[in-house]
Amino acid sequence: MKTNIVDVFIYIQSKGIPEVVSSLADHISQVAGVAKVRPHPDVRQLIVVEYDLEQTSGKKLIDIIKQNGCSGFLVGM
Repeated sequence: MKTNIVDVFIYIQSKGIPEVVSSLADHISQVAGVAKVRPHPDVRQLIVVEYDLEQTSGKKLIDIIKQNGCSGFLVGM
């Protein structure tokens, strides 16, 4: 089965970092097609996400962040 895995950084704008980042990473990890989610080890406002383009989209990931009361944007790789 062919997959189209991409890596992106999501920059989170919110108070309460890193607790917010951890919570958002948990929510994002539940999305179908998301292969891996982790907080960036050096930049606490970033979440690193690997996902399959065939199953989800960057827009859906940002929508999840907005649904949780935060704002953020994709920083592609």
